[in-house]
Amino acid sequence: MTECAVGQRWASEMEPELGVGIVDAISGRRIHLRFPKSGITRIYAIQSAPIRRIVIHPGDRIQSEGGESMTVDSIESEEGLNVYCGPGMRLREDRLTDTMVLDTPKERLMAGQRDPSTLFDLRCRLLHYRHRMARSPVSGFVGGRVALIPHQFAIAAEVSDRRLPGCCWLTKPVWGKPSKRVSFCIA
Repeated sequence: MTECAVGQRWASEMEPELGVGIVDAISGRRIHLRFPKSGITRIYAIQSAPIRRIVIHPGDRIQSEGGESMTVDSIESEEGLNVYCGPGMRLREDRLTDTMVLDTPKERLMAGQRDPSTLFDLRCRLLHYRHRMARSPVSGFVGGRVALIPHQFAIAAEVSDRRLPGCCWLTKPVWGKPSKRVSFCIA
């Protein structure tokens, strides 16, 4: 984690809906972030905080507390804060408006708010798995709360090939037996 200073802008990775947070205080190993958009203050342990520093990049438009806007040409550093330089204006990070919004994908990407590639790979594998499940001939018989035994898969495959209008197949518990029974019903 980079060095923290009062006035820096940070965003919560776990709660992006809070908006952009402002460092209000640093006490020992804790950082106090105030989120003006949501009116919430959070205290994080500096070493393990799920937060990410917000950095404005050249070409981005920013607004000061007084409402003056500018396009960032370059970035300097002063006392741990970024100083954004534009045409005839220098604006320290602690003088930015309290209600910055990073809501477009490009803004989030440019601000460094991205997921690690492992999470993307996990989402991709999940989508492929869900696609395979939806195309399965026993779709609906397999899931988190259903544990069919092998012969029931054969029955499910056979009955799912039968296209009877208004009919469906259900699984229901059988009293005293750990397995389930496949039943036919007319809807």
